[in-house]
Amino acid sequence: MKEFNFYKNLFKNFLVKKNSDLKQNKNLFKTNIQQSVNYILDQKSKRIRPVLMLMFFDLYSNKYQECMSSALSIELLHNFTLVHDDIMDNAKIRRSQTTINEKWNNNVAILTGDFLFNEALSVLQEIEDPVKFKNVVKIINKSLFELCVGQDQDMLFEKTQKVSLEDYFTMIYNKTSSLIKSSILIGAYMGGATEKEIKEIEKIGVSLGSIFQLKDDFLDIYGEHKFGKKIYEDIINNKKTFFYVKAQELGSTKDSKDLQKLYSNKFIDNQKKINQVLSIYNKLNLKNILNEKLEYEYQIIQQKILDLKSENKITKDIILNYVRFLIGRDI
Repeated sequence: MKEFNFYKNLFKNFLVKKNSDLKQNKNLFKTNIQQSVNYILDQKSKRIRPVLMLMFFDLYSNKYQECMSSALSIELLHNFTLVHDDIMDNAKIRRSQTTINEKWNNNVAILTGDFLFNEALSVLQEIEDPVKFKNVVKIINKSLFELCVGQDQDMLFEKTQKVSLEDYFTMIYNKTSSLIKSSILIGAYMGGATEKEIKEIEKIGVSLGSIFQLKDDFLDIYGEHKFGKKIYEDIINNKKTFFYVKAQELGSTKDSKDLQKLYSNKFIDNQKKINQVLSIYNKLNLKNILNEKLEYEYQIIQQKILDLKSENKITKDIILNYVRFLIGRDI
């Protein structure tokens, strides 16, 4: 029986070939771009977005080659956003590896991101059907617009003391859910899903994105120091995560004011700040509340997956198992 590693290996083999083409491109010889792009694409990664795309494609078709260029485009776009995020955050580590901006410099990182963006659009030209090409580009354009808005909202929230739960979920929809949603939409569309099915799959994508971001929020506090992943970065950087927003909603007036003071004090010792923030979160039992929200989103996905007209029960089970894996991940 196929498992989600089947799709990961399928994409990995395609990515290795494309990366090899870049390494042999004479126009890129002795450039920082060639080295930095190879550096990124050679790194170990979960490849969540292309894997999900191939899974949803498999619900309707097994001619995987027809979806490969779209899967690669999404992965390149995702990496493009990460490279530029690292510049904005002045990040030094990504996936346990030194970031492009740290290993080279910001100028090389900007050019690397731009190159990845260009390659992401270029590979889409391999879609032979002009109607499918147009619709895939349309989905990606909308997602990139939303992603830019979400990133801006996330940065603005760092300087905002009061953020509503509605604003938080709008932000994570734009920043995280949108590209994940686009991945599964493109997969299902390229595989031959009906327009009615596409609308339901779009809702699955929103819940999937919520799960992924909520788990990231969780791991920042309750994760472990491994694979280059630091914890408590969201607290140190005043990120308005689910924990912060929910604490404002459920906590006492004192809790709310204390959190706001902690997040606005530029001179407080980081460890002291972490300890006091965690004390509020633990008192309000937010860890369990977030886990309940993850389970709620999973139940939505489970029901909608089972309701899809596709008779491919094996792939439906693989998708649901993969979602469980994402919920249980520790990095």
